[in-house]
Amino acid sequence: MQKDSELDARRVKIQGNQGAHALRAVDDFFGIDAGTVLITDNQVDGELIHSDSAELKFVDSTIANNAIGAQHVIRASGQVTLIDSIVAEATAETFDFAGNNNAADHNIDFILTNPNDATVNGVGFVLRGAPNFVDAANRDYHLRPYSLGLDVAPPVSNTRDLDGRLRDLDLPQINDVQGPRDLGVYELQSIPACSAPDQLFCNGFGVAGGD
Repeated sequence: MQKDSELDARRVKIQGNQGAHALRAVDDFFGIDAGTVLITDNQVDGELIHSDSAELKFVDSTIANNAIGAQHVIRASGQVTLIDSIVAEATAETFDFAGNNNAADHNIDFILTNPNDATVNGVGFVLRGAPNFVDAANRDYHLRPYSLGLDVAPPVSNTRDLDGRLRDLDLPQINDVQGPRDLGVYELQSIPACSAPDQLFCNGFGVAGGD
């Protein structure tokens, strides 16, 4: 993405690519405004997302299972927004703020990230742990029942997930953290009665864990 331009991305998948970065914004690029973006299974030599622009914004997004050559998932020197999102990478650190440690430029809230990610200390609400995807090995990044990412964030009216389904469905089996909104690109629509986390067998079939 070159200078004097802007990226507005909604309900997009970026999967299975190889290169230096999955997204890169060069000098004088106005900004990235992305919502409901799934970035997975890419192989990059540097950071997955590298931005020298004024603003980098991701909302309702899932970033997972990428092979990243750098120490950080995201490098951003300007304003950063990451809200209602999941970052599930082997790379422990999510952010390189490129020396911009101004807290006013970091709007990071309601995210699920690596337990060892120290770059999001002191920001908004952060969950740490495995998201428990349905089948990441086969690129299915829906959340399993009883995932940490379910019913976490406050609602946002009239929005849809990557499948086009309404968001903010309140699952009766899940205690809301601060609202009914699931983190990441997908909203789980219901939890079957036969999927309790301590249920070993149901109708002859075992309940397996996710990743």
